[in-house]
Amino acid sequence: MPDAPLFRDPVFDGATDPTVIRNRETGQWWMFYTQRRASVEEPGVAWVHGSRIGVAVSDTGDSWVYRGVLDGLDETLGPQCGARLARAFSARRILFIGLTGLVTFAALLLLSVALLPQLGLWGFLVPLLGFTTAFGLTHPALSAVALGPHGMRAGTAASVLGASNMAFAACLAPLAGYFGVQTPAPTAAIMLAAAALAATVLTLGFRRPRVR
Repeated sequence: MPDAPLFRDPVFDGATDPTVIRNRETGQWWMFYTQRRASVEEPGVAWVHGSRIGVAVSDTGDSWVYRGVLDGLDETLGPQCGARLARAFSARRILFIGLTGLVTFAALLLLSVALLPQLGLWGFLVPLLGFTTAFGLTHPALSAVALGPHGMRAGTAASVLGASNMAFAACLAPLAGYFGVQTPAPTAAIMLAAAALAATVLTLGFRRPRVR
């Protein structure tokens, strides 16, 4: 059995969320992971936002060599905005901001494709860009808020969070096809419903109990 840990990020010592694939051309194993800045002192949860994707390679799977990071993935607007907001706001506040953006842009997308088709491609792309930006802002904050209380069981908590995301997506994906693919309106409606549900759950979950 190989010694644990199998791999430690040599830059920030914050390798998380690994995904391993087989390179058929070279026969090597390639690992892609989130390069959290665990060794850097930053305010709040800023070390989570704007993380790059690290790469490590192994011939046998029990010894890994760091190969750097993937270029071209670190300039997305949402995570970069989140990294800057994290210096001034808590992860919970960023989550509220992001969910507000998700609901707003999903509503605009549905309005555009269902009632204002004359807007054409721009009426579809602009709200969609806003939605994806809000999602990029929300996702790191969601992980920080969800996993924060479970530091001693971070691995299990992260697994439950990831499994619930995939299960929820698997339940929603067939609905778009069921309601038809001739127009993006069903997908936009599902996006709006999911964002509104998430905002509702978040609001109810963070409601402070009344002191009697």
